[in-house]
Amino acid sequence: MTIKTALFSGVALATLMSASAQAGTLFLSVLSGTNEVPANASTATGTGVLILNDAKTSATVTGTHNLVATGSTVVAGHIH
Repeated sequence: MTIKTALFSGVALATLMSASAQAGTLFLSVLSGTNEVPANASTATGTGVLILNDAKTSATVTGTHNLVATGSTVVAGHIH
């Protein structure tokens, strides 16, 4: 298991545990440069979690990032 997989699994497990107290649909994503279009060489990683309520009227969004490997700091971000 890689560190990225372990990190994502930990975030997913924590999210599932907190989501179990509420109904809804859970969406999980792994963020990396290779998943971008077009792909890039960034070593930054992250996770995205979205929980949509059963009525489909409200969503909770959580994002994490890991820039330790890059030596960088966050200067911007966006969701679409």
